[in-house]
Amino acid sequence: MPYAYHSQLQSYVCNHGISSQDADDIMQDCWVRIYQALDRYPKEQKLSLHLQPWLYTIVHNQMLTHIDKKKRMNFISIEDLYDLSIEDNGLDLEDIVILKSRIEEIRLIIEELPPKYRLILKLYIFEELTYQEIATRLNQSAGNIRTAVSRGKKLLREKLTANVR
Repeated sequence: MPYAYHSQLQSYVCNHGISSQDADDIMQDCWVRIYQALDRYPKEQKLSLHLQPWLYTIVHNQMLTHIDKKKRMNFISIEDLYDLSIEDNGLDLEDIVILKSRIEEIRLIIEELPPKYRLILKLYIFEELTYQEIATRLNQSAGNIRTAVSRGKKLLREKLTANVR
């Protein structure tokens, strides 16, 4: 029974600096995924499954997804910035105009990037999709998406820096 590994897996998550409450959420999501996956596997595959490494892989991937989402929640989204109004935030009109023009500048620079980065950055920045969500949508691996986002953001940063000078 996979649930016998629960305390080990929970400790693994907590040892990565995740709060116990977040670890509980991650583990709950993991158990749903684990049992759904096991239901789809034929009996022969279940019998030959190396259970412990398989469980750790699922938990590790779910933990990375959780960390990625948590990082995003700590930032104001591009769309939120674009929709700012004076009453909502305490920024003065000049600050709002500067923010909105900067967002528009980012949109224009993304359009100038090579096509292999353009779509991925749009999905990552403006639609706020995770690496895995983008990978699924584009039928690519999450690792390839992570690399493309990193390289695309580097190009974007370089172009933004060049525009400031």
